[in-house]
Amino acid sequence: MAVRIVLVSEVAAGNSLEDKMDNMLSQLQKIAVEKVGTNNTFDTSSKITSEQETNSLNEIFDTAKEMYPQDFKKASEYVLKTVQPNKMSTNGIKNYWTMFDTKFPDYADSIKTQILTSINQNLDSKTNDSEKEFYLRDIITTLPSWAADNFYPKLAQVSMNVANSNMSKATQLYKSELDKRMDSIRYSNLDPEVANSVHVDDILKLETLNMLNSARVVNGRVAVITEDGTVVLANELKDRTEVFGKTNTGSPSIHEQVEIEKLSRDIITKAVNTSLSKTREEVTKQNNSISFETRMNLEKGMFTIDEWDTAFSTINTTNIESAITAGLRGEINAGRVKTNRDLQETLFTVLKKYKDILGGK
Repeated sequence: MAVRIVLVSEVAAGNSLEDKMDNMLSQLQKIAVEKVGTNNTFDTSSKITSEQETNSLNEIFDTAKEMYPQDFKKASEYVLKTVQPNKMSTNGIKNYWTMFDTKFPDYADSIKTQILTSINQNLDSKTNDSEKEFYLRDIITTLPSWAADNFYPKLAQVSMNVANSNMSKATQLYKSELDKRMDSIRYSNLDPEVANSVHVDDILKLETLNMLNSARVVNGRVAVITEDGTVVLANELKDRTEVFGKTNTGSPSIHEQVEIEKLSRDIITKAVNTSLSKTREEVTKQNNSISFETRMNLEKGMFTIDEWDTAFSTINTTNIESAITAGLRGEINAGRVKTNRDLQETLFTVLKKYKDILGGK
């Protein structure tokens, strides 16, 4: 209540609250100036920097002329190679280009051509519009007006191309975030007997439906779990409501799904390939181990002739004849073939059983 009385009295006296605040601000500024004085550090440092740059430029230009007193082309090339305008102040850049006119007045036109050619070559070396845009934005403020005017239209063009290709910061952030989420797929055991493209389509479906964060790998396939614990495979899923219920937000629009698929397919494909490569490599190692062990057991006679087909199915070889030979050794090593008659009967049995492979009649 006291504050209200003071303010009312001040207004009545002709001093508005605004006037009072202005007076207080003026007093504070006065106190600050009295305490620390006027700060001219920035102006002073800028002046020193400009002087240093000018001295350095003069030294470089003079060195170039001394180095090539009769060849202004080489002298200018030396300057262009030595000076880095992008590391200079605005005044330094302005002085730099002015010095070309004053130091090499007879070679001005050739220098202009040389500068434009160099910039165009650098532009051509860029692999995409994003790189070209960054390059032009970095250098255009360091160029003299006659050079910059040549590249403003190009900058506008590549900037539009970048905008239209969805290479925005938001897109890059999404890709980076998705790549991190793919760790759960990279280190999972996807079914190696299912095609890469099938796994990719499963994951893409969940991502386009905004459900990938709820995904799990169940028995080698990507799936989601409903609230009641039911496992729904991604390839069988039709809509978000099957998992989250009718009250949950529906599926993203078709347009959104198409855009998400474009952005995410490559990242998801790489993650799936990594997972399957790891899993298939482990399966191959296991199969090789089983194959080796089976062949050793076959030669030891641990498989009778009527069991050979089972043994052959686990041996990694396209040369069945060599596996049959191993089986025959096993019959001998196990003592089931002791006489010539035993050998003849065994050979007859094998030739009859595998006549299609051995070419028997």
